[in-house]
Amino acid sequence: LFTSIPQLVSGTCYFSQTSSIPRNIVSVIPTISQVGCQILCTADTNCLATMLNSAHTACVLLGAEITEPSSMSCAAPFTTYVKTTNGCVEPTSSSTTSSTSTTTPTSTSTSTTTTTPSTSTSG
Repeated sequence: LFTSIPQLVSGTCYFSQTSSIPRNIVSVIPTISQVGCQILCTADTNCLATMLNSAHTACVLLGAEITEPSSMSCAAPFTTYVKTTNGCVEPTSSSTTSSTSTTTPTSTSTSTTTTTPSTSTSG
């Protein structure tokens, strides 16, 4: 799932990733919106991913994955939204838009577009 944040930085988006590898915590900020959390992450160069806490009351800005062999993996997998500039859809107007596509671990993406034809009558 890619989510575009065009109102802040064009070309930055987030994809959903489930992992059990812990990440460094950059900061924890009170919020209830995933989009708000992503906007804060986009503005912070140290932030590489975001997640909301389980109560959805705090945004956790995350840094790099912790890969030292002495580190244990998390007990349960968790979902983060990883910041990227690859595969983002550029907005076509000044209005706020979002786009989604799904990804697999092999980085293959699939996009679905639904178009509803308009009807007009003349008389």
